Amino acid sequence: MKEKNTEQKTTDLQMNLDLERQRTYVNDLEERQFEYGLVLANAFVKGMRDIGYKSTATALNELIDNAIQADARKIHITFGFTGNNTSEKKPDTLAVIDDGHGMDPMMIRAAVIWGGTHRHNDRTGFGRYGYGLPSACVSIGKRYTIFSKVVGGDWHKVAVDLDEIEDHFNKGQGPVVAPKPIKATPPTWVELYIRKTFSTLESGTVVLIDKVDRLEYWTAQRLGEFLLENFGVTYRNFLNQVTLAVTGTTVQPTDPLFLTPGFRFYDIDDDRAVALPPLAIEVKDKNSKEAMGTIKVRFSYMPPTFLRFPEHKMKAKGGKNNNNERLPIRKENNGIIVLRAGRQIDVVNAKCPWTVFQTNDRYVGVEVDFPPSLDEEFSITTSKQQVGLKQRIWDILEENGVYDAIEKMRSDYTIAANEIRVKATDKDGKRPSEVAIEKSQKFFTQAPNEPTPEQKKKSEENLDREAKKLAEETDIPTEDARKLLEGRATNYPFKVKLEDMPGAPFYRLDQVGGQKMLFLNKAHRFFADLYASAHSTPHVRYALETLLFVMGECELRAKDERRTWYEAERALWSTNLSTGLKALEEWDTSEDDSSSTAELHEAGTAKQERQKNAVPTTA
Repeated sequence: MKEKNTEQKTTDLQMNLDLERQRTYVNDLEERQFEYGLVLANAFVKGMRDIGYKSTATALNELIDNAIQADARKIHITFGFTGNNTSEKKPDTLAVIDDGHGMDPMMIRAAVIWGGTHRHNDRTGFGRYGYGLPSACVSIGKRYTIFSKVVGGDWHKVAVDLDEIEDHFNKGQGPVVAPKPIKATPPTWVELYIRKTFSTLESGTVVLIDKVDRLEYWTAQRLGEFLLENFGVTYRNFLNQVTLAVTGTTVQPTDPLFLTPGFRFYDIDDDRAVALPPLAIEVKDKNSKEAMGTIKVRFSYMPPTFLRFPEHKMKAKGGKNNNNERLPIRKENNGIIVLRAGRQIDVVNAKCPWTVFQTNDRYVGVEVDFPPSLDEEFSITTSKQQVGLKQRIWDILEENGVYDAIEKMRSDYTIAANEIRVKATDKDGKRPSEVAIEKSQKFFTQAPNEPTPEQKKKSEENLDREAKKLAEETDIPTEDARKLLEGRATNYPFKVKLEDMPGAPFYRLDQVGGQKMLFLNKAHRFFADLYASAHSTPHVRYALETLLFVMGECELRAKDERRTWYEAERALWSTNLSTGLKALEEWDTSEDDSSSTAELHEAGTAKQERQKNAVPTTA
């Protein structure tokens, strides 16, 4: 026989250690003459049905967690039915099947009890309390049966029926105890499924939930699709080690930040999410200052076109039917995504103390992954569905730049979205502002100066710089790009361009060879708050461009000290304008806008009436 490789030896050792822990736990119960009481009044059982799982998927997560922790490599969820037309019917039964190391018979009996686990306060995996299996099962159906076997053993089962518990309680027949395990194989339809998908199971567990009365969807097809979508997000970091399937269809991993090549919807078009530098934040005990664990943070910025189909990318605003398959995932994960040991737990939105995530924050991705050693700091619930970060953790995240990163991505989104809005509403060809400034040149009272050698040199340097940019953007030789710009200058002596220059003035006019280029700075508040704001119209933008062309022309025509004055003043204007626009944010213009619109409409109507009723006059 071939010797087992190191990885297999490690897996076998882990499996044996876990089975040994199970046996130690059961022996301890037996020595204490534990009666396997479910410790349940009837009200407790009913209360467990309403523990508050968000969906069928989050309930089944508990059983998947158990399977992964039992070293399963294949986990399948499948449905059972009464009658035909299974895809159009609501399932009567759900089965979760895994090929993990299984359980000894008496451990099965312990596992069906709330709190029955050999992993109490275990910080190495998913489970800690032993509530997951029974709570998840009763949240879906009124009866659950656990079939399990270890290598070399037989199938045994333990079943818990809530109707029988209620009947037992009503008849006053004494304490309710978990049934003793009996030898039994899974139902025929489950065995057939195992033969088809697993061939055989030397060890493993089947959790069978029947008397199903609480499901997220009422048809097998829609339920299956829902589970596939949810499991793909929740277990994305485990699907390279574990095969997870729903009714035979393999779950595909989905990164809600869309940063992982090969995952669903990563490359459905040419748009890509952009990763910001990740963080690794060590959390120390408040008193001892010893390391408790490391929080990992990922960031993802998605451009404004990221959620749209290609044919709708350059529209000013996305419509109802313009969005691609990424949108539902981003809607569900709009906020701070929280993972525990790589497994997604929750998305925190309204409870974030420094900000509330709005609709446009779908384009801002943040993921926080914490280790089980920090469970108390994240206040994770028993059902592993929600977290409540303590103020200390919020402070640590903010101090390490998480909020700053969110604000940076929001700013980048606003700039990019405004640029799309501008381009979507602009006409092709020569812009009206470019035409206007070209026509008005002959009326300027100040004649242009003969360029000085220094100005000629700067103009050529500007031309070289723009040629290099164009060459990089179009993948053509720099010399060809230079000739192209020189040719354009003949037909377009004035040109408006956008640039992103944090800290620079809100505009500049440069002589670039034979062309005068007006650069508008997207990084300045002028661009987002005024030029490209939602209230701006194409006419307003053309008017602003004309204004800046005139101001820039005055600067280009100025000599020596006067030109220096213009450069200094332009920087000062930019600083003061940014301050003023920031102050303007505090003014709620909603009422003023509506009244102004009404007043303008009324004034326009009155003017039309006056013109219609006016008496013609003669000279």
